[in-house]
Amino acid sequence: SDDCGNIVAKHVAKHELLTPKPGWCEHDAERDWWGDLCTISKNLIEKSGVSPNQIEALGCSTAATCCVPVDRELKPLRNAILYGVDTRT
Repeated sequence: SDDCGNIVAKHVAKHELLTPKPGWCEHDAERDWWGDLCTISKNLIEKSGVSPNQIEALGCSTAATCCVPVDRELKPLRNAILYGVDTRT
């Protein structure tokens, strides 16, 4: 949005819901979360005509808490477990 809160562009990316076993609900965090953030950001910049140098902040919102263990380089060790829909808890 611009300084007045007007939307200047929008883009949506659907995440693939992985269900490797009954009751398990996961996301590929590297592809869906990071990859889609990069894709969405690129599309918004292209659609809006805003220069990346003009961007002052980035806000992200989530529907619920999820769990994704990472290594020392912050790379996911497995798919993210989706809290609230995964029944392993």
